[in-house]
Amino acid sequence: MIETPLFWLAGYKNLIDCLHFAWINIVSNVMLNQSLYALDIPAHSWGLYIAVIIGEVLVVILEFAMSCCIMGSIGKFSLMRLFITILFTNASSFALGLIFMML
Repeated sequence: MIETPLFWLAGYKNLIDCLHFAWINIVSNVMLNQSLYALDIPAHSWGLYIAVIIGEVLVVILEFAMSCCIMGSIGKFSLMRLFITILFTNASSFALGLIFMML
């Protein structure tokens, strides 16, 4: 829920691209959560933390690749800016998730 508004605030104002970005995030987050669930790693173990970090890195790569392939107006922005935006949106979402878990 936080990543798409951050994407929009980063300057990607095309509504279709924002909808594509939301769809890409839904797909990637479902894939990550299903993969982590399938690993059946005990909660609060180092293995789970490592799996989450590796999973998040893979999600950033997947979202970047999907964004480059799907979004029509991305060509007018630099790929480095897109990658940094995706990295920032995912890091923000991850940080808020950690904060929420600590409450």
